Amino acid sequence: MKNIAIVLLAGDSTRFQCDTPKQLYLLNDKPLCYYSLKPFYDSKIIDEVVIVTKKEYFPIMISNCSMSKETHLVEGGRTRFDSVDNALEIIKDFAEPEDNIFIHDGARLNLKEEHIKSLKDALVMNNAATLAIPMEDTIGELKNNDFVAFPNRHRFMRIQTPQAFKFKTILKAHELGLNEATDDAQLVLKLGESIKYVMGSKSLNKITTIEDIDWLKFYLGSKNE
Repeated sequence: MKNIAIVLLAGDSTRFQCDTPKQLYLLNDKPLCYYSLKPFYDSKIIDEVVIVTKKEYFPIMISNCSMSKETHLVEGGRTRFDSVDNALEIIKDFAEPEDNIFIHDGARLNLKEEHIKSLKDALVMNNAATLAIPMEDTIGELKNNDFVAFPNRHRFMRIQTPQAFKFKTILKAHELGLNEATDDAQLVLKLGESIKYVMGSKSLNKITTIEDIDWLKFYLGSKNE
């Protein structure tokens, strides 16, 4: 049974608001994509890595991963769904139905081996699992710019990645083409599958805007200004 990572690095970085695309932004003389990819190449669990990115970024991706594992470069699509779909099409050539697929947003840079292991363990008895952390803030529901309800925050979680699936499960979800979902766990839920909860970490907060770089420096121990 293989453990295959899909790392999504094809975004347009429109909210990052910087002349440098987010994937290529330098921190400690390395682009952010380096920090996205390193945990999977360092992992004792992951067997193969599929990098989904823009075709013009292929050379820099190659130069910033150790290539110590079987690596596949795939061109990203118009949407996140399309990008994952492109990766799954490649994986079809070498994956088995029971293989484990870990799908990770490349904008989450502080992944630990313990997260990968916990997800792998969850797939022993489940077809799908995702990292998530509890909500800490009060949640408000808006209607016409007014708050109309404050749901119990303990009923909600903040979903993170990686999300992990049996290959047969995530492939079936994508083949149904329900691409209105914002992530793959939502797609699988539409199949009637349950999604196992695995504890994530605040350190996996997504890098979205240039202001998030200061937060990232704290977690990476960077001295860059």
